[in-house]
Amino acid sequence: MHSHHNLTEIFYYLWGTEHGHLCRRGGFHDLVFRIVMYHQSLEGCSKWPHLFVFSTEERDVFCDPPLFKLIKLLMIADSGSYNFFQNKEFQDDARAEFIANNDRMCQEWVDRRAKRKQRIQQQQVERQVE
Repeated sequence: MHSHHNLTEIFYYLWGTEHGHLCRRGGFHDLVFRIVMYHQSLEGCSKWPHLFVFSTEERDVFCDPPLFKLIKLLMIADSGSYNFFQNKEFQDDARAEFIANNDRMCQEWVDRRAKRKQRIQQQQVERQVE
């Protein structure tokens, strides 16, 4: 993607409005759409930096573990088309960097989600005590 400034509006219509939704979040169509749309919006390989990379906040809203799992495959395959004529070591290094960045972003997403959930539960307990 060359810009992320309309994502909120795009996904408002995709995931749901007062008039319904085009596809269910997390469903097959949604995952395919996001994988294609985002494959150049996540940290991949430093040898080919993307123009616009998701911020942490954007990853928290628009990504999830199933997306990270599937997009890793597309990003590696897409990268392979760029480094097809490079030596095996170069290709292996690029693949390893894609995997490491993807796994790290996914784990960070899971960790932040758990912390938010814990913070919400703590707030609920505090309200009950008051």
